[in-house]
Amino acid sequence: MLEAATAPWSLPSSSSSCLTDKHLNINEASKACGLSPSVLRIWELRYGWPNPKRKANGYRSYSPHLVEDLKRMAELVNEGTPIRHLILDGLPQWPRSDSAPEPVQRQLDYTRSLPCSGGPSERDFRDELLRSLETHRSGTILEILQRAAWQLRQKDELDTVLAPAIVGLAELQDIARPLPGNHSRSSIRHAVEGRCRQLLRSMDTHTYRVLPLHPEDTALAWITCLALARHQCQAVVCQHRQPDPKGTLLVVSDGILSGASLHHAHAIIGSIEADDRRGIGDILSTEAFPSWL
Repeated sequence: MLEAATAPWSLPSSSSSCLTDKHLNINEASKACGLSPSVLRIWELRYGWPNPKRKANGYRSYSPHLVEDLKRMAELVNEGTPIRHLILDGLPQWPRSDSAPEPVQRQLDYTRSLPCSGGPSERDFRDELLRSLETHRSGTILEILQRAAWQLRQKDELDTVLAPAIVGLAELQDIARPLPGNHSRSSIRHAVEGRCRQLLRSMDTHTYRVLPLHPEDTALAWITCLALARHQCQAVVCQHRQPDPKGTLLVVSDGILSGASLHHAHAIIGSIEADDRRGIGDILSTEAFPSWL
């Protein structure tokens, strides 16, 4: 929990009206609300609030209203309320008089049902990712994926952020609320793919060949390899034009199923289980190895 790092600063009487007359820079806002500049920057980066306007030179400009909200937020944090409960989806969540939590609209029910082997902190991490997916905050999703690489244990990354990010994208598409922008979706898939490559050790022989049917399925293919590795199974992502090495072929796709490769596939895997494909959730489970593999 981030706490207020400086003592509240009282404005001199001669300038007590400055908050109503002008915007403040980050140092002035820091003194006015009792939060250090570094805390203001971290909250903005991690939670999307405060989100002050920027001047032409790029400097932050805090409005009088925003400074007052920061004062109130500092008081709640100092009273012991975790900051992650006070800022949701880039907006402050002020406690209601009856102290009942504000309802959070949830749409990714299937993704939330995926196995999560971590503890409460990992579950909080995943909830933050899923809320960002549900509210279409692409920049925050990428920031969470990056932060996971240095905040989470490597063995927890798959369940906590990597698999939920890809399955969540597919579920949003499935419920007709796709994440806007092809570039945003591609950036998230590319980030997941890159991290999976880093986590997977290079192997000389391969029990499974995992074939992404479409370019946008590549991240799911790497998720599949990483999930198989947890079951002590060797796997490699292959491409259509590569030589046909030994190994059991698994085809992965969230799109239309077509092509000669399907006739040679031992199984077809998607982010979400359907009549024509298995779901990645079966492999993500650490309880037992799927019988169909």
